Formats: sequence, C-alpha cells, structure tokens
Amino acid sequence: MKNGDPSVWPIWAINGVMNSMTKSTLRQPTFIQPEAISRLCTYLCPVLGGLEGDRDPLLQSYLDTSCMLLASNPTMQFREERDTFGPILVPSEKLWGAQTQRSLQNFEIGGQRERLPEPIICAFGILKKCAAKVNMEYGLDPSIGKAIMQAAQEVAEGKLNDHFPLVVWQTGSGTQSNMNANEVIANRASEILGHNRGEKFVHPNDHVNRSQSSNDTFPTVMHIAAAMEINSTLIPNLKTLHATLHSKSVEFQDIVKIGRTHTQDATPLTLGQEFSGYTTQVKYGIDRVLCTLPRLYQLAQGGTAVGTGLNTKKGFDIKIAAAIAEETKLPFVTAENKFEALAAHDAFVETSGALNTIATSLMKIANDIRLLGSGPRCGLGELSLPENEPGSSIMPGKVNPTQCEALTMVCSQVMGNHVAITVGGSNGHFELNVFKPMIANALLHSLRLLGDASASFEKNCVRGIQANKERISKLLQESLMLVTSLNPKIGYDNAAAVAKKAHKEGTTLKEAALKLGVLTSEEFDTLVVPQKMIGPSDVEFKAATKRTPANQYTSCYNQIISCLRCSTCSISTVASSPTPNLISDFRIRFEVQKMAVYIVSRRLSGGPGATTSRLLGSLQYAACWRSYSTSFREEKDTFGPILVPNDKLWGAQTQRSLQNFEIGGDRERMPEPIIRAFGILKKCAAKRSLQNFEIGGDRERMPEPIIRAFGILKKCAAKVNMEYGLDPSIGKAIMQAAQEVAEGKLSDHFPLVVWQTGSGTQSNMNANEVIANRAAEILGHKRGEKLVHPNDHVNRSQSSNDTFPTVMHIAAAMEINSRLIPNLKNLYTSLHSKSVEFKDIVKIGRTHTQDATPLTLGQVFGGYTTQVKYGIDRVLCTLPHMYQLAQGGTAVGTGLNTKKGFDVKIAAAVAEETNLPFITAENKFEALAAHDAFVETSGAFNTVATSLMKIANDIRLLGSGPRCGLGEIILPENEPGSSIMPGKVNPTQCEALTMVCAQVIGNHVAITVGGSNGHFELNVFKPMIANALLHSLRLLGDASASFEKNCVRGIRANKERISKLLHESLMLVTSLNPKIGYDNAAAAAKKAHKEGTTLKEAALKLGVLTSEEFDKLVVPEKMIGPSD
Repeated sequence: MKNGDPSVWPIWAINGVMNSMTKSTLRQPTFIQPEAISRLCTYLCPVLGGLEGDRDPLLQSYLDTSCMLLASNPTMQFREERDTFGPILVPSEKLWGAQTQRSLQNFEIGGQRERLPEPIICAFGILKKCAAKVNMEYGLDPSIGKAIMQAAQEVAEGKLNDHFPLVVWQTGSGTQSNMNANEVIANRASEILGHNRGEKFVHPNDHVNRSQSSNDTFPTVMHIAAAMEINSTLIPNLKTLHATLHSKSVEFQDIVKIGRTHTQDATPLTLGQEFSGYTTQVKYGIDRVLCTLPRLYQLAQGGTAVGTGLNTKKGFDIKIAAAIAEETKLPFVTAENKFEALAAHDAFVETSGALNTIATSLMKIANDIRLLGSGPRCGLGELSLPENEPGSSIMPGKVNPTQCEALTMVCSQVMGNHVAITVGGSNGHFELNVFKPMIANALLHSLRLLGDASASFEKNCVRGIQANKERISKLLQESLMLVTSLNPKIGYDNAAAVAKKAHKEGTTLKEAALKLGVLTSEEFDTLVVPQKMIGPSDVEFKAATKRTPANQYTSCYNQIISCLRCSTCSISTVASSPTPNLISDFRIRFEVQKMAVYIVSRRLSGGPGATTSRLLGSLQYAACWRSYSTSFREEKDTFGPILVPNDKLWGAQTQRSLQNFEIGGDRERMPEPIIRAFGILKKCAAKRSLQNFEIGGDRERMPEPIIRAFGILKKCAAKVNMEYGLDPSIGKAIMQAAQEVAEGKLSDHFPLVVWQTGSGTQSNMNANEVIANRAAEILGHKRGEKLVHPNDHVNRSQSSNDTFPTVMHIAAAMEINSRLIPNLKNLYTSLHSKSVEFKDIVKIGRTHTQDATPLTLGQVFGGYTTQVKYGIDRVLCTLPHMYQLAQGGTAVGTGLNTKKGFDVKIAAAVAEETNLPFITAENKFEALAAHDAFVETSGAFNTVATSLMKIANDIRLLGSGPRCGLGEIILPENEPGSSIMPGKVNPTQCEALTMVCAQVIGNHVAITVGGSNGHFELNVFKPMIANALLHSLRLLGDASASFEKNCVRGIRANKERISKLLHESLMLVTSLNPKIGYDNAAAAAKKAHKEGTTLKEAALKLGVLTSEEFDKLVVPEKMIGPSD
C-alpha cells in the first residue's frame, strides 16, 4: 500500500498530527494553512471513522465537526470549547459554545430559513435576565448575576441574533436552543467581566441555567413569545381590519343589492349589511384569541426537569413569573400545574384553534370580496377593488385581486399549521412533550402570517373598496328572487309558479303574476319593493290564498299510476303512452324490488319529450323505492307529483331528496359480511365488547339531535307565529306534532342523509312535511292534503337558511351540556381521586421517553387532571357564541317575511323550552354566512382530543407489560386480548380512546374546510359541519365515560416495580448539581453507566463527594419539589 493510504496510518501518527495542530495552531489565534486542512479532510476523517473502541474524546470531537469547519472555512479562526462529550472547535467570532456547535453538526435540516424564530430568541433573553435577577435573591454572585442580566438584555433586544444559528428541527424539548442561549449569554457575560470566551468564568449551566431546565425554560419562552406576538402584532392588526370593515359597512348601508345563497340569486340586502357580517366575524375572532390568553399567561418556569421543581428554592416559580410580568408588561403567572405545563401543550393547540377559526373567517371574507369584485366586464362586478399592480405577463391591462389571493393562501397555511400543532400536541409522552420547537415555530408562523396579512389586506384592499352602484342596481332589478316578498300574500306554491313562469317565458315577475291571476298590478307594486325587503316587516301578514293544484300532466300521470298499481300489465295496455319502454322497465324492476338509476336515466334521456320528462323524473325513484306490494300516496310540490310511501309522514321534497342523494348509508357499523362472519363465532366476545364500548352510532342519516332540535324549533316557531296571526287551531296542532318530533317519536320519518344541499333545505322540508302531515292527522285530515301547509304554516317566518343553523346550535349546545360536559367532569373526578390515591408513591420520571428525575405518581395524575379541567373550561368558553341563534334572519339575514321582534321572541321561546340561555344572534348575516362558532367549538374538542390522546397513551405505556414493559401501573382486565395468545390482556380502553381522538382531530379538519368555504350570504357546508361536530361530541362524551368507567376507575399502582426502577435510575444524579456542578455530576453519571456501578460508587471514585454527602443529597423522596 502507498504511504498516503489512510488505512495504514498508525494511531500515533493521527495523534501526532492532531496534537501538533492543537499545540501550535488552535491554542494560538493564528490562521490554519489550507494545505493542512486539505490533508486532514482527505485522510483524518476516513481513518477516524474506522477506529474501534472508546478512544480519546478529542478524536471523536475532531471527527464530528472540526474537519467540516476547517474545510468550509479555510481562513476562519477557531477556539476550543469543551462540554461533557469533550473538546470541539468553535468559530472564534461566535459567542456560542460546544453544545450549540454539536447541534449544528447533528441537525443539518432545512438551512437558514428554518432557524428558530426570533421571538423565541427574544423571549430567551427576557427569561434569562429575569432568572438571574431572581437567582441573585437566592445566592447567585451579584457581579455574575448583573453581567448575565446585561448580556441577556442584549439577546432580548436582538443584538446577538447572529449567535443563534440553530434550526427548529432538533431535540423536541428545545434543549440545544436553551443551551445556545446559555452559552451565548455566559460567554458574553464573561466578556463583560473581562474574561475570554470559552473560559467558562460564567458557566452556561451552573450560572445562566441556574434553577432551570430546558424542560421548563423552553415552554416558558414559547408562552412569552406567543403572548407578546399576539398583543403586539395580531390583535392590533385585526382591530384595524375590524375598524375598516365597519367603516365600509356604514359607507355602504344604503346600497341595496341582490343577495346570494348557494351562489344563486336570493333576496335583497344592503352591501352594508353584507360587510357587517364580515365585521362581526373579525370581532368574534379577536374575542376568541383573547379568550386563550389566560392559559398562555401561565408559565412552566420552576418545574425544572419533570415538573417537581427539583434544584429550585421554594417561591422561585412565583418570583420569576412576577419578574417576567414586570419585564413584559403582560400578566404572566406561574402555572397552576407544572406537570401539565411540561408534558402537554394544550394551550398552544387551543390558541392555534382560535387562529384556525380566524383563518376560516378571513378565507370566507377574502373569497367573497374577490368574487364580488370579479370582472370587470364578465363577472359579478359589484365591487371595484384597488388596483395595486399589473396582473398578467401576457394579458395587457389585467388587474387581479392579489391581496385576496395572498390572504387565502395565508389562511390555508394557518390551517395546515394547526394540523401540525394538533399532531404535535397530542403526542407528548410521560413528563415531557417533545414537539416543542415545531409547535412553537408553527404557532409563531401562523401568528406572524395572520398579523401581517390582516394589515396588508386592510391597507391594500379593504380600505380602497368601492361599490359599483350601477352594476348592483342592474342585477337587483333582474332577479327573480324578489318573488319571495309575495309569499305572505299568495303563498309559497303560487309564488314559485310565478317565478318559474317568468323564468321560462323570459318575462318579468309582474307580467307572470298578472298572467296567472294571483295578484293585481297595484298589489304587486306594493309588495315587491327591494328597499322594503331588507329587514323584518311592520305589515300584518294575510292568509295565503288557496292554491289550485297543477294539472297539465294529469292524463299521462294517471295512466302511469294505473299501470304501476295494476297486478297484470302488458306493453299493449300502454302502447299509446309516450314512454312504454320506461313503464315496462318500472314493472320489471318492481318485481325484483330493484331498479338501477342509470337505466331510468338512459330511458328518460331518449324517451319522453319535454312535456313529460319532469313528471317521469318525479316518478322514477318513488315507484321503485319500496316493493310492489307497498301502498303509495301522491304528493305534489313545485316540481309536480311524486309517489310517497303511505306509512311515512314525509312529503314530496323529502322523497326527492331520497332520490337525489343516495350517498353513504349505514357507515358507522362494520360491513355486514364482516359482522356475519364474526357473529357466528364471536357471540360472547361481542356481547362483552358492547358492554365496554358504548360509543358512537348510526351517522349517515341526519343525526338524531338535529331532528329533535327541529322539533323544538318548529314548536317554538308555531307558538310565536300564533302571536303574529297564525290560526290557533293549526298552530296548536303544529306544536303537538313538533313535540312528538322533539321527543323522538317520529324519527323513523326522517330518512335523509347528511350529504344533501349544503343549507340543509331538504332536512328542513323533511321536518316541515312530517309536522304538517302529522298536524293534519291531529286535525282529522289525511296526509298529503296540505290542510296544514309545510311552507306557509310550519315554515312560516322561517327559511331553511336560518332554521338549519339554528337547529345546529340548539343540538350542539344541548349535547355539550347533557353529554360531553357531565362525562368529562366524571373523568376529571376519577383522575383527581387517583392523583390523591397515588400522592405518596415516588417513581422515576421520563422525558424524551428516557429516564429523568423523580416525581410522584400522584403528580403525574395531577397533570392529567389539570388537562381535563382546562378542557372543560375551553368547551364552556365556546358556549356564548353557540347560544346565539340565527333564527329570524330568513333567507339572507335581513329577516324578510318576519315581523319585527320575531327573532327575539323565538330565541326566548327556545331558551324556555331547553332551559339554556339562547339569545338572538348579534348579527344575522354572520350567523347565516359563516359557522365560525362551530369551527371554534370544534377547536375546543380538538384540544380536548389532544389532551385525552396524551393521557391514554401515557396510561397504556405506564401499564405496558406485564413482564417486559414498564409495568408501573396495573390496568383493569375487561376482556381477553388475543385470539391466539392465551392470557393476553390489552389496554383496549386506551386504544379505543386514542382512535376516537384521531377521528375528532380528523373531523376538525373537515369542519375547518367547511367553515372556511361559505360564499356570500350562506355557508353551504351546514349538514356536514353539524354532523361532524355532533359526531365528535358524541364520540368524546361516550369515550370519556367508557374510559373513566372501564379503565381509570380501576387503575392500581405496581409499587414494587416502581421502586425497583426508581433506584436503578442514573438521573438521581441531578440532585448533585447544586453541590458539585453540572459537569462533575455528568462525569459521575457517565462513569457509573460505563462501569456498571452505582452513582455513589462513581462519585466516590471521582472524589467529588464523601459518602455522607452523597447519602444526604440523593434522596428520591426529597427530589419531588423545590428545596428549602
């Protein structure tokens, strides 16, 4: 081999090169020659990589970073720094030390743009300054303390930002960044005192980090940074945006425009009313963020390694929180429970949930504004947006809504960050959440983006918006939906006929009304006045005139009905029909009780003419919905007649919805073949599982709480409408029928699935039809006669657009109060009782899933207790918005076709009926067009799920075993755990709960997406949002009850196993820090681990302590709290 081959270099030669360099070069501030660097990089690194055994730590240090530094910086000066891993080269111009340098080597992820956010660095400066101040009260040398305070102030002011190079992606506790701060401040403080960098005259651990741990400092700076950013950037910018939107709502208050729901024409409102909805959304967004601050103001500092406060003095936590409050002018306090503060970041998940809701609001607002400003010639063009820059590189003169686009992208990123924060927050294990840097970075990213984007949107878009009055007026006068004002006079059916005739014939509404003879010219002009359609009416309603059923299809219809009902039918019987093949298909499909949708569609597309297609469409699904022997009745709506099963109370519109939305089905149950296959063999196991997992239910149909809420609402509406002229006999019959719906007696008559029109119109009409037919029966009439009309009587003073959000709020509020909160309170009580039961059982703590300092099992459960307590508080905090009802807003929020005071009266009636404090919504435009309250509430559930995920994961890990796991707690044995391994028992309740939490987190994403996509005057994701929230509600409520009953209540401590593990841990060495210093304590732990001895033996061999001193200091029972 050649002499240059590194494989033949002897160890003495390598040592010689390195010793030569360390003696002649590195210890003198001279430049290293490029030739030497090249030689090292070429030969030294490969050779060191092949060494065996435990060599001099100096070799490993050079292997790790020195060659890399020398190669990349041939003219840079270096100094040597040391930590417990040995010496390492650090650039002389940098203030950081050994641990920061190692982190640079070990986490080359992302580059400079992934550096830890500056607000975190600033917060570190604030914290370290306050810690030095308090530590001087507890014995820290004043000269060192003052130097630390001066250096930390420079960090807080951003003067030393270049000395914080570390990226977010590091250890999950933020230890490297805490040490980065400690090292920078220690070296800078040493300089202030006249010493050199690297000398450790001011020690990064023993002085700067005194009474602290990375595990409490990093969550503390997270809270400081977030609270400061919220108060200094986000809230002021949102308040400015709110003020500008409000000024626009005032500016546009007299401009009447056409409303839009489902992106289709609707009834009028003013442009000012539309903007008032946006104003209210932003106002509530500000309130939501402010509501999260009390928990952000709670600081973990003083909990040290695992929350016990080991190596601090009593009162340190309170004093340092007070010092930080004084320094920042914000009301910071010490955390109520340090174990929760270290092990979980529910406060960040909660705050991110508020930001997520704001993003939902701003997404809707920005989308509306850019759509209203679309054009300029071929769009809606109702708004003129400011022209800030050219919009196209190819289309001259094009100007785009760039501020809206930027804001919607920001909102999407904030929603994505919220998912990341939720995942990180739900994955804390034992005494420490180790997603801290990512969670902090994501939240601060969201805060910065929302704050900046709100300011940019306000300044460069909202402030300059102008109304295009000419375009607004033109569209208003062309709308057919002005016909809605005729409902109280001529009834819904006749008004629909007028609109259809005008649309079909291309005439005006007035011409169509006059041709149909339903109104005189004078009556039309009195009723159809857009300026009078933007709010509730003072005019008395008059009874709707009797409708004449449409009969243009009677002959064809009767022929088809006759054919379908007869027991024998030949093709010749109906040969004169325009659709004999279709009728034949009906007969065949009846016999097998099936008919494919595509066959009918194909027949219709090629068979009937325009005059019969709609009639046949009305029949196609109804005719095959039940078997041939089932009896039907005919019901009619504005689309014509349709067959409805006689045994059902629903009517035409519900039947059409069954036809049009065959989506999903019975989805929560296991697939039927699986059930059958397992059912034969597993009857006993299934029975036991039913006892243990009473969770969830049938979810594809509209949820039962929504149906019951419809009953409550329709009962209250009838009660109030009787005050405004509704016939008392009809009103009382409606109230009786609605009560039956509210009690669940008519639930079988609500067959519709969630996946329908996004306003819930079909479900509202389902309720209207069922109640109308049942009320008719109560009054002695037949179903389908419409003596009680579903629209004109049951739905009087209402629209699907305000009824469905109202029943959403009623259902959610009732479920929260009756199911979720009681079950969470029971869980809280059981966890608290366990924290008391286990309060004297000292165990080893765990951070990063590795051994840490001791605490009691009761303290661990105390952390879980606090998480659930705060979860309850978070849910309760959302209820004030949930108690606001949209009812009285009717179609677009104006209250058209209601009387003044109706909204207040019906909210009061609902409150009386439910014994909950419902009130009318502060702003109906916001209540119809957005569902921020549901996104907010779902955010609270998301945070609760995050908490329960962490608790369940901890409990199943602590109970792992029984022989080869941690085995510190013993879980109840509810059922056999394996079909093949005898005697195996699994933590099934924990598994069920974590699956529930994952589903709740998924539902929150769906609710966020749905909530952010309302357009104009109506959000059309209502059924999905309601279903997802109620699903989460039910799952969390039931799973909490199941977990408490079948798991928490029966948990026992395995005291023998706990004691064994406690006394084997090397981390008891932490109690030596105040006496012998961090470096000597680390040396003792390393020696004990390497040689397999006890800590005491290692300490005595190193000569750092006497036997008596060790025994006095290392007492686990005295390590579970601050020192006297």
